[in-house]
Amino acid sequence: MTRTQTDAWLEEGMKTGFERGREEGREEGREEGARATLLSLARRRLGEPTASQRAALEDIHDVDRLQRLAEFAPEAVSWDDLLAAPD
Repeated sequence: MTRTQTDAWLEEGMKTGFERGREEGREEGREEGARATLLSLARRRLGEPTASQRAALEDIHDVDRLQRLAEFAPEAVSWDDLLAAPD
């Protein structure tokens, strides 16, 4: 069977899509891991967040910000204090 230009384009498009999907999956995994770490550390000091605090936490997608908040969690006096921490 002869490989056509269309087949080559299709194969390249599928490869690009697959690679892009893998990278997006890795980034989502980093975000979820950073959020889980933050929750674990903050719960020890602050207890469970309210629904609105949890929603605010879920709205943060910047992995670096989540990591900085996790570092600040042991010093925070409340969930609101933690979530209001400057970037």
